[in-house]
Amino acid sequence: MAISITQQPTPSLLGTADKIVYVVVEPTNVAEPKFRYICEIIRNSSTIAMLKQLPNGSQAGVFDVSRILQAYVSQDYEKHALGTTTTAPNSMDAFTLKFYYEYASNADSDPNQYPAAAVTTTDYVVNGTFTPVFNDYDVTNVNNYFLDSSDSKFLSVYNPQKLVAQENDQGIIAFINGTTNAPWNSNPAYIHVKYYASDGSALQADYFQTSPTPSAANSASQFLLYFGIYPANLEVQNVKPLLKPSQNTGWAYYTVQAASSTTLSGNETSTQYKITGKGKCKYTPIRLAWWNELGGWDYYTFYSKNVHSQRVQRSDFREAMGNSYNANGGTIDFEVKPYEGGLKVSNVKTTNTWQLNTDAEDEDFNSVVDSIMSSPNVLWYYQNAWRGCVVTDTGIDFLTSVNDKGIVYTVNIEESRYKPTI
Repeated sequence: MAISITQQPTPSLLGTADKIVYVVVEPTNVAEPKFRYICEIIRNSSTIAMLKQLPNGSQAGVFDVSRILQAYVSQDYEKHALGTTTTAPNSMDAFTLKFYYEYASNADSDPNQYPAAAVTTTDYVVNGTFTPVFNDYDVTNVNNYFLDSSDSKFLSVYNPQKLVAQENDQGIIAFINGTTNAPWNSNPAYIHVKYYASDGSALQADYFQTSPTPSAANSASQFLLYFGIYPANLEVQNVKPLLKPSQNTGWAYYTVQAASSTTLSGNETSTQYKITGKGKCKYTPIRLAWWNELGGWDYYTFYSKNVHSQRVQRSDFREAMGNSYNANGGTIDFEVKPYEGGLKVSNVKTTNTWQLNTDAEDEDFNSVVDSIMSSPNVLWYYQNAWRGCVVTDTGIDFLTSVNDKGIVYTVNIEESRYKPTI
């Protein structure tokens, strides 16, 4: 009997923050000397790891490959300002797992490997998680993100109807480029956008075709796409000029929805997302972007009062006075300048911090602030550039409409780099 996979992850899309465990069995040769199960992990035709495992008490081999795969997927930066759709070269990848074994002819011989007996499978993974904490292994919510029905979602933690933005806010949203089975090779292939006035009357509607289309995708990176969903992104694109915010004077909100056709009605392949326009405020808005747990980017702009502080660290030393290093009492007299000597500082390190306050939100926002606090990769937009920062809060007390008069959160961030000094 050949080696076989007796347990494996059932979703066709996996998160590397979840357990990716395979159980294999080879009953014919398992009692041979120096028997080991082997898991060879292949990426782009190159072997990146070879794991060996002794048979367990049930004579099976158990391999958890999630940490290894996690090292090869990462965030895609410099995508926040894109116009329409683009691929995700770093956020999704495919790996071939090849399971076989080795054993020796006797206890004194070196083992031989038997790759010709291998069984193989392919994993499509993103840098995220789809397993809720209250579920057992391999019970995921990934099916919510295959765009095959009007209930399906993009890779965002937001309530789809609760996105808010000013006209100069930029940001992308990630989505799976296809439907249920990997590799995804079917619709959706269209992103429909429709503008509305404050009274609910329609202003303009059109669609973008995804590029590449699911049927034309030929690599793992093309099965996860980003769409520039916020107003600044739609303004810079030139594929559909009439979908620029500036071409829809008086717009109050617009909707974004995936479909399998150029006709939206009856062909929806995602739920509807609503982006509501936000007017100018008296405070300087600070916009954060963070890598969410689903493997995409999310955004929130803090429009309320914020407090900017600096912390300065210095190294102190005492400097000798005078020019004793070259005074000779003849042509060069010894002298002491008024600014010389005494206490000096060097190695000045200046850290910038901000205390940010949200607007009054509803309970749906709890999932957003939870995602911000939990993300290991947070950016903030300052002086026309996305900069690294860290959320310094070490905990959060979630607010509810029943227990609290208002749901307003304070988030503290620290700029990742020291302020440049001479």
